[in-house]
Amino acid sequence: MKRLLWILLVLALLGALAWWLHVRDTGSTLSEPLTDFAIADTAAVDRIFIAEPDGRAVDLRRNADGIWTVNGISEANQYQVRLLLKTFYRAEVRAPVPKSAEANVLRIMASQVKKVEIYQGGDQPQKVWYVGHSTKDHVGTYMVLEKPGTGRSNVPFVMGMSGFTGFLSSRFHADLDAWRSTVVFAYPSMDAIAEVRVDNTADPRTVISSERSPTARGNCSTVRVPKYLWIQPGRTACSLRSDR
Repeated sequence: MKRLLWILLVLALLGALAWWLHVRDTGSTLSEPLTDFAIADTAAVDRIFIAEPDGRAVDLRRNADGIWTVNGISEANQYQVRLLLKTFYRAEVRAPVPKSAEANVLRIMASQVKKVEIYQGGDQPQKVWYVGHSTKDHVGTYMVLEKPGTGRSNVPFVMGMSGFTGFLSSRFHADLDAWRSTVVFAYPSMDAIAEVRVDNTADPRTVISSERSPTARGNCSTVRVPKYLWIQPGRTACSLRSDR
């Protein structure tokens, strides 16, 4: 009788230990699926970390001036970062994965999944997206969601973005060169530029000069401005005269 009591006591202790470990492991797989992939307040996102299966990773961070940097070594391509933020905001579940296909989808994802950590202040990500492959019709992307402190979903979903038809996986990559900014010179105000001149050293006779017209008012026609002078939307434009 005493032997049986000891066995029951040991089993009870082991059961309690197993339950405690399960609760303590915040990164454990949940029995219920998570579907709230979208980020409602993308203005609060200050860091995006993307890791690929081959070991490459990029760390995008927003500095105090609101400029995004990549891996702490250079300014990032701001357009691509804005595209990610738009994706976070407009992400939506297109369809659940059929039960019969879940195991196969997860098996394929395991070999090529990209991990995307989304931070909104602090050292712990707000959400983690596991971005997998596209659907056969290329209009959806398989994803799994994890919420630190809650756990990781055990169910993949076909994800898309409102107002967009296509797959999303190509937006999440760790190609450092592709994430670097391509801007060489950036002027917040075009009013500071009086003249732009290009001398062709291979052919001194070919000179391109664009200068501000002192009597001009309003915005300039970009058709008349050399193609190398790109006037960004939202920035002060100018009236220029182009001569060749």
